Amino acid sequence: MKMKSAIYGFGLFFMMLLSIIPLKLHACSTFQFKLADELFFGHNLNEPDMEVPGFIFINKRGIFKHGRSFSELVSKNYDNASTVKWISRYGSITMNNFGKDFPDGGINEAGLYIWEMNEEADYPQNKKLPRLMHMNWMQFVLDNYSSTKEVIQSASAFQIDGWTWHYFVSDANGNAASIEFLNGKVVVHTGDQMPVPALFNTPYSREMELIKYYKGFGGQYDIDMNNPEVPRFVKTAKLLKEYKGEMPTEFCLEMLKKIKVYETPDWSVLIDTRKKMFYFKTSLYPELKYFSFENIDFSNKTPCRILNIDISKGTDVLGLFQPYSDELLKQVIDKLPIPDEGFLPKGSIPVSEFKNRLITHHHISLKPETQFFAGIWKTEASKDKEEVQWEILLNVNHDAVTGKVIRTNKTTDISNIDHIYIKDNKLYMTYISVKAKNMVELVAEIKGNKMYCEPFVNDQAFASYTLTKQ
Repeated sequence: MKMKSAIYGFGLFFMMLLSIIPLKLHACSTFQFKLADELFFGHNLNEPDMEVPGFIFINKRGIFKHGRSFSELVSKNYDNASTVKWISRYGSITMNNFGKDFPDGGINEAGLYIWEMNEEADYPQNKKLPRLMHMNWMQFVLDNYSSTKEVIQSASAFQIDGWTWHYFVSDANGNAASIEFLNGKVVVHTGDQMPVPALFNTPYSREMELIKYYKGFGGQYDIDMNNPEVPRFVKTAKLLKEYKGEMPTEFCLEMLKKIKVYETPDWSVLIDTRKKMFYFKTSLYPELKYFSFENIDFSNKTPCRILNIDISKGTDVLGLFQPYSDELLKQVIDKLPIPDEGFLPKGSIPVSEFKNRLITHHHISLKPETQFFAGIWKTEASKDKEEVQWEILLNVNHDAVTGKVIRTNKTTDISNIDHIYIKDNKLYMTYISVKAKNMVELVAEIKGNKMYCEPFVNDQAFASYTLTKQ
């Protein structure tokens, strides 16, 4: 099978796998089950003849991050480095095996879900767009968006690089979409164009052509659920169509079993978005594990927490999460079966250095010199005692961003910033005014040592002001 790469023509992780195992075994699956107030997402990951290691991450909101391109991670001189910087607006739960902020898939606290499937892809090329590695783009999506529509728009806003995937996306309302990269274009199926809310390792349009050959969908062939040659898309469509009122959790777990390929999936994941439950199991440890994310604290008052998925006992695992550390991550990165030859391009860094970069890439966000927004910002002093003076304090503890807004007139009011994130290179901050008791949204643009602020209360804009970094 000839694969395309929009960047190098190399570095495709699953191409490496295909070189050592049969293509028919390489298969991942994602589906959505939506009925009345029920909304589930299920995913199987299959990497044949190996046990895929990984961590579950509880990612926090209010975390400062630097984007990464695949090019800079593999080249000696960090070529084509990403210029994207952001502060996470939402917390999320992801499953990762390539490092922090490099997920295989996950869901954020707003209910936005995204997961990948391997597929031949041709990412659009536009040197004017900022770069993001494909996995890092997924984390950017979870950190910043709440709707499928926003993710679809984002797919065309970046020069995505890395190995070739396509993506299943849905939001809290069950608005599902497939996002594919074919012939240098972004191809999206959603709404009426996506009658079966599922995605596998074949372009969606091709799946819709194949399903027409099977009974119940216009064709003549029987759908044998035990025949691995029957497309998983067809099996999924049949199962969803013939749902008979079973308990949704059990039904979806059974679906994951029925759409497996020739072997037990390395990971099986089920997310109940309404009850805020996360279920998972692995081929190495097939007992079902679970935890509730209803009461998880996604604030940045505590660090990102992680859990190694290699847990033998089926149990509630929420209490087993640990604070993130590079040392813990290294346990998984060291297990990645990346060969010394054939994965990275000729003349690039050694595999050992690539793995080290996967572990340490986020350290740049911890450096004070990169935290351009941090510090004390004040309006110019005025002799007019009636004129309001403003001060904004933005602090970064490692990579966790906090702040205060201080308003001084005849009295001094100090308000804690509750939310802060970056969108379109502007800072968005919200706080509750101590004096007025209402929520204020502050939109700020930083140019050099100046911060230009425009406050809003609901839809009403108030007098803007300019602060200078002290």
